[in-house]
Amino acid sequence: MYVGTTKGNLVEKIFVDKFGQFVNPIGAFSLLAVIDNLDDNPMCREELKERLHIENKASRKTFEYVTGLRLPKTNKETKEFIDNLHESDYCEMLDYQVGVDKNKVLEDKTEEFYILEVDQENKTREYKKVLGERIIKKGFSCFIHKLPDGGYAVSSIECGMKLASGRTKAEAVKNLKRTINNFGDVELRKKIQEVIELYGASPLYNVA
Repeated sequence: MYVGTTKGNLVEKIFVDKFGQFVNPIGAFSLLAVIDNLDDNPMCREELKERLHIENKASRKTFEYVTGLRLPKTNKETKEFIDNLHESDYCEMLDYQVGVDKNKVLEDKTEEFYILEVDQENKTREYKKVLGERIIKKGFSCFIHKLPDGGYAVSSIECGMKLASGRTKAEAVKNLKRTINNFGDVELRKKIQEVIELYGASPLYNVA
C-alpha cells in the first residue's frame, strides 16, 4: 500500500538513517496506516499511544515528519496530545534530509504574527509581536503560539484576538473548533470585524 509512495519513501529514509537498513518495513508501514486512520478506528489511537513512547525514536520521528506536528517530550504529555488529536490537525508533510536536525525543520515553519493586548481600564491597546505557526480552520486564518505559562493559544491573524487556548497544541486546536461551533461562522466573523473596527487590524495588514 505504501511501497513507492511519498510517505513510504519518507519512512524508509528515516529508518535507514536510524538503523542502517530498512529492517521492518511491514511494521513501519503499519505505523503509517495507524496515522492515516486515526479518526476511523479507536484502536488506531490506542496503538499510536503505545508506539510513540519516548524510547521509540524512529517511530516518533516518522510521526513528526508525516504530520508536521511536534510531539511533547514525555510519555504522559504524548498520550494527552494523542487523545486530543484528529487528522484535521495534521500539517504538511516535512521533507526528511539525512543529517538535518528535525527541530530546525520544525522551527522553519514559524512566522512572526501579532497578538492584541487590551487594557480595558485605560482603554488602550497594543499589538505585540510573537512567533507562531499558521493554521486555517473552517476558513478562519489563525496562528498558534506558546504562552508564558507553557500552554498554547490560537489567535486570529487578522486582528490578533485570542480565540482559544489549551495545555497542548492539540488541545488548543480542539478548543478553537469548539469556539467556532459555539459562535457559528457568521457571528465569529462579525466579532473579528468588530475588533478590527475598534482597535485596528493587525500590523501584518499595514505593511505596504
